[in-house]
Amino acid sequence: MCRTKTYGDALETLLTALNLVKQEITIITDLIASDASAGESITLAKKIVRPRQDELIAKAEIIVRELRQLVAACNEKQTAH
Repeated sequence: MCRTKTYGDALETLLTALNLVKQEITIITDLIASDASAGESITLAKKIVRPRQDELIAKAEIIVRELRQLVAACNEKQTAH
């Protein structure tokens, strides 16, 4: 595993971003589950989740892409040595 400060900082930033996405999903899930009947949950899901879904997926895809680039860069550095 690559242990340079630059890679560590990049990984820490990506993990923080991923945690923020996770927190948003948790908040949305809690809102839907909070004392709502099944019908209310569906209504809340339509109003809250659907508009945010594409944004959250896009954020997660960016994080995954950045993590892959970080791993590739780390592997290249190790191969060079």
